Amino acid sequence: MDPRVEERERRVLDYGEIEKKVVAEFIKRQRREARRKAMVTITIFIGILFLLNYIQPTDDTDKDRWNRSGMSLFTDNKTGLQYIKGGLFGTMIPRLDENGDHMKAEKK
Repeated sequence: MDPRVEERERRVLDYGEIEKKVVAEFIKRQRREARRKAMVTITIFIGILFLLNYIQPTDDTDKDRWNRSGMSLFTDNKTGLQYIKGGLFGTMIPRLDENGDHMKAEKK
């Protein structure tokens, strides 16, 4: 076989190996960038959830901003009577004072 043809074939094989390495490095960089973007997105999402929880106003059922009761206080606009609801799907029950009487909202 002609030595020039052999040399050309060897160079083509070398370029193929180089191309594989370049593609492999490119894929590694793309994966690294995708992981970084995912971590940034998750961090921002957690930060937004944290802020939404912190800026949510407290009511009479909460101890403070960090020790929430998990209950919501509702006031009937017509009668002024107050009700408490526990959790997302909790039942609304009348809010009672120490004597067992239904509490009314204080007039402002």
